[in-house]
Amino acid sequence: MGILTLPIELLDRVLLQVDELRDIAACSQTCTTLRVLVHGPHAAQLWRNLYLRELDDPRTTTTDDDDPPPNSKPEPKPEPKSSTSVVAVAPVDWRVKLQRIHRARAVLQSTKVAPADLDAEERRMTFATLVELTLSAAPVDHTAIHGLRFSANTYWIDVALRLKGPDAAATPSLDLPGAYFLHPLVLDESLPATEAGNAPDIQAMFKFQSIIGIPAGLTAIDKLAVRRAARLFVYDEDNYRYLPAAERRDHASGAMSTSDEFGPFLDGGAVNWRAIFYNIVIVWMCCPTADALPPHGIECWRPALNVPHDLPHDWAGIEGIWLFYTIIPDPNDIFRFNFPSTSTSGEKLSRTPDVFHSSSFEDTMTVVEFVYRLVAPGSDEWHRIGHVPEGGHINGLGGATEIPPLAPDEQELPELRFTGRGRVALVLDGRVWRRADGIIRWTIWTRTPDDRLGWLSQGIQLGDMKSEAGVIGQWMTNPMNNGLGPFWAFRTSRLAPHMRADPSWLPPEDRLGQALA
Repeated sequence: MGILTLPIELLDRVLLQVDELRDIAACSQTCTTLRVLVHGPHAAQLWRNLYLRELDDPRTTTTDDDDPPPNSKPEPKPEPKSSTSVVAVAPVDWRVKLQRIHRARAVLQSTKVAPADLDAEERRMTFATLVELTLSAAPVDHTAIHGLRFSANTYWIDVALRLKGPDAAATPSLDLPGAYFLHPLVLDESLPATEAGNAPDIQAMFKFQSIIGIPAGLTAIDKLAVRRAARLFVYDEDNYRYLPAAERRDHASGAMSTSDEFGPFLDGGAVNWRAIFYNIVIVWMCCPTADALPPHGIECWRPALNVPHDLPHDWAGIEGIWLFYTIIPDPNDIFRFNFPSTSTSGEKLSRTPDVFHSSSFEDTMTVVEFVYRLVAPGSDEWHRIGHVPEGGHINGLGGATEIPPLAPDEQELPELRFTGRGRVALVLDGRVWRRADGIIRWTIWTRTPDDRLGWLSQGIQLGDMKSEAGVIGQWMTNPMNNGLGPFWAFRTSRLAPHMRADPSWLPPEDRLGQALA
């Protein structure tokens, strides 16, 4: 009895035992029956089973049970029912999706073809596929018996990054830097930032690099090179915009848009992943030890469900104890870099990277612990946070000017506002919202005791809702104050009921020093 006499269900099971897709493709070329089984109109179940045997189910995503429909006016509700749930999303083309993933793995593990050698479209597809695989990883569910800590997606990427070559299964490499990391654009020191760095393929590459962090095993020369490139980009004021309010108004509706603000963003409000990665580099290399690094890596980008002690409407996981890492360069060096002198003939001299090549240049890192607390919508404090402090500057707004409301497509989830206090003189205020493209945006600023702006920061959530990786972006003092740099903030613990019940509760004074010792 030949194999083709077996029922279709058993043939499917046989094919599921085949490890490599190329072997399944070869099998489909042997006869019409197997070709129809693999590529025919009823092959979707086979490809779905092939996908799910090694990866998370991409048909589910995290969302809020009580989200108002997009572009609709939210109605008042007495109490949200729950914070998050799992809902169905669009149908999946299992065969195409799995083939793209295996092609991306082949690029990562190739010893002959580096991503830098690919054409732009294939490079974009490779890294966009890896990014999508990361962001569709199963969430961490705190209501599971042992907590849903395992994700097949993140495990798959971790294995793919650690193995290289045709005999990858037998030759793991724990310090594989990845050929893509040494792409010329990663080490680009051109001034200002090249337009090529905003191309979709390069943005996808930087986004994936931001997810996995700085690879182990880099040489000292490579570390210095990428650090110089990061400084030249992050401290260049030409990479940021300070749009006056008149340029931000939608002339059709008259509404103010929040999509073009100071921070790591491209025109139109999309995230500039090159800026995000360089911020990660600077913070990373300012940390004195590995233990002091913020949460990083693909596991830390996973969203979290049903987090204990979080309030039902706190979809962003705001309330809790946060560490705020701020990188402060010497303002004199930033001024010298951004405002070079003129020649004897009066011609403005071009900028050079010499400022950052000097051994005397240092990025100073400060770490402050804050307790974040949500502010009730409609309360006096809610309206106070809705105004820029005196002396503030947000896209031309200043002097207690009201912050413009969110655009209709940014109201998928209700805006959250919060205040933070620590054992410092500054008080921290902020707002969080989710854009239509799924990016969670944070605006955070500090107030001095006389209610003036200390500094303003714009950032994004790394990953999805309540991810451990936290928020990263840029801070500034004022467009002409020569103060700017990266920040990275992340939640270290949630507020227990007894902490929430005491509005003045703060951690012990020596707690932060012990944690970083």
